[in-house]
Amino acid sequence: MLKLFIADDEDIVREGLKNILDWEELGFKLCGEGTNGINTLEGILANNPDLVLLDIRMPKMHGTELARRAREEGFTGRIIILSGYSDFKYAQDAIRCGVNYYLTKPVDEDELLDAVKSIQEAIRTDQERSSNMETYREKAKDSILRDIIQDDKQHNAPKTSDSISNSLNLEDLNLVADSYRALILDGYYPQDTEYYTTFCKLLRVSSIKSRNVERVNIADKEVVIIKGEMLLKQFQAVLDEMELNPKSDSFSNLFIAAGRVINNINDVYFSYHDALTLLNRRFFCEKHQHMLLPDQLPNADQLTYAITEEDSKHYCNLFYQYIQTYNRKGIESSLDELKNNLFYCKESIDSIQSFLTGIFLHLKHLVEQNYSDKELHLNSNSEIIDFIHHSRYLYEIIQYFNEQFDQIIKAIGNSSSDSVIDDILYYIRYNYKNNLKLDTLAPMFGYNSSYLGKVFSKKVGSNFNSYVDQIRIAQAKEMLLQDNLKVYEISKNVGYKNVDYFHKKFKKYVGISPAEYRNKHNIQDID
Repeated sequence: MLKLFIADDEDIVREGLKNILDWEELGFKLCGEGTNGINTLEGILANNPDLVLLDIRMPKMHGTELARRAREEGFTGRIIILSGYSDFKYAQDAIRCGVNYYLTKPVDEDELLDAVKSIQEAIRTDQERSSNMETYREKAKDSILRDIIQDDKQHNAPKTSDSISNSLNLEDLNLVADSYRALILDGYYPQDTEYYTTFCKLLRVSSIKSRNVERVNIADKEVVIIKGEMLLKQFQAVLDEMELNPKSDSFSNLFIAAGRVINNINDVYFSYHDALTLLNRRFFCEKHQHMLLPDQLPNADQLTYAITEEDSKHYCNLFYQYIQTYNRKGIESSLDELKNNLFYCKESIDSIQSFLTGIFLHLKHLVEQNYSDKELHLNSNSEIIDFIHHSRYLYEIIQYFNEQFDQIIKAIGNSSSDSVIDDILYYIRYNYKNNLKLDTLAPMFGYNSSYLGKVFSKKVGSNFNSYVDQIRIAQAKEMLLQDNLKVYEISKNVGYKNVDYFHKKFKKYVGISPAEYRNKHNIQDID
């Protein structure tokens, strides 16, 4: 519906104008009324009506002056002035002030109807022209954006012979800003959808149309250009939140590869190239990592790791030895090493996946060949190949390796508590500085903490906490024999944050204080 505004200082005249025509049938709806020049001008600027019926003799401001000021303020709607005077000079003044029709009172119904229908047709024509022009502008903008993003040297002019296009420039298309950043959006997993909607919600912009967000599809990739210092600051806040709360449901279906910030639209190509390079390295993202930034790319001279057949055999044999000796920690350490090496690999993702597939299939062959009497229940070769080559992230493959190796250990090895206790003892020896609790460690090794505590005490001869204390105190005794460490430093280094608590534990197991122990061995106390 088109909007109608009626202004006259007489109530009876306004009521008459409301009813003189069937406004609803003509496609108009009353949006406001004015009783004097001041509130009429305010009402016109506030409601932006399509048509104003305006009395020329208005209190506080003459109708022609009101029309002039409305035009100066940017009002583009149609105005019909109603006047009790037929003087040609009034009509001339009204036309100069941007009035479309000048009708004399009393208003003739047919004359008003003809004027309104003419205005209605003019508005419809303008709307169609505007719609067609907007459609053309969007097509032109899309073409220009593609050229700029892909570094087409001809991007300064739209690729069309239409004469209208010659009047378009970057400012006309709302492509001029003080800063830009190219992003490529994707789902966190292949099945994730509506990630653009998620992105817009995070950025607090409209997902349908925003003046500071340009959206274009290039090679089936969702490319977004964000513009302006304020929006770039909002985007940085989103990145900060992603880093602080990577598991938040707010962006669980969204992945962003973000190029550098640039200040000239002609350099958007470089930002886009950053984002494209980052997207191609999303394979190396950690779990729950929803973004990649330029500073997370390794330099070209850092990509020194080259996968070889010798490496494939090395890792296969290494994992096989660890499996045979039930060395889960060795497996985890080697998987971390492999993952780190591959991060600096210069080969394609497909080549890396093939490399990992070769390691696993060769290992599977060795296990099946030498433990044919065991029920292994391993996946088929085709299932293994399918999983590795369809994994979007390296961490998924590493996790799969770890789970499969553990399954093989349980199938071919001695699954009694002894091997688990050995693993725990190994873990304690290298992690005594940390806050170790059996309740935390037991699930890591697949056991109930109460049961494992009993087995531990039986195997080691002391309970878990006492054993950890003994390891820490043994390390503290060695450190006390060094003359460059203070007692409070030693306390911290062996896992006791409270130095008084450390004194208490040390005296319990050694019989004397740390200072006495140091003096006894002729080392000067430097507390």
